[in-house]
Amino acid sequence: MHVGGEAKAAAGKIIGGTIELADDLFVGQLGAPAGTRTRVVFNVPLHSKEHLAAEALATQTLKDVVVTKRKLMKVKEAFLANPASFKPGFRDTLKQSFADTELKIATARYDLIYLRDNIEPHAPVRVHTNKVMHVGADFMFRDKVTHFEGARGPCTVALIEGKIKIEP
Repeated sequence: MHVGGEAKAAAGKIIGGTIELADDLFVGQLGAPAGTRTRVVFNVPLHSKEHLAAEALATQTLKDVVVTKRKLMKVKEAFLANPASFKPGFRDTLKQSFADTELKIATARYDLIYLRDNIEPHAPVRVHTNKVMHVGADFMFRDKVTHFEGARGPCTVALIEGKIKIEP
């Protein structure tokens, strides 16, 4: 988005309020000398459709393996109640089935936790201030808020890999 001109020629002003961005912003002045609260909220998608599909698949896999473990528990109860009604060697087969199922549960949990904890990389989003960024300009991304002390001349604030940084 360009405010008051194109790219480095943008001379427009954003003073006060909240603006949500998912793409670059070019502006001349951000905020006001009086410190008017001006919020820039980086609003990039949390996850892609592919990531959400992978998370749904991992969740379903975990559910399925837990159902399998519950069935094994019932078989174990039946075996312990009457071991003579099962074929010789069934105990070893049951033990191996439990071990395999525990491994599958651990793997499915790990996969799900990994998907939920890791934010996908997104293209950097930048706010290019061509003239001045005043005190009172806040930058937000999810639960992070970044304030910069003092007015700054031309500068660029970027959201890169989930972190708000000022670029020279």
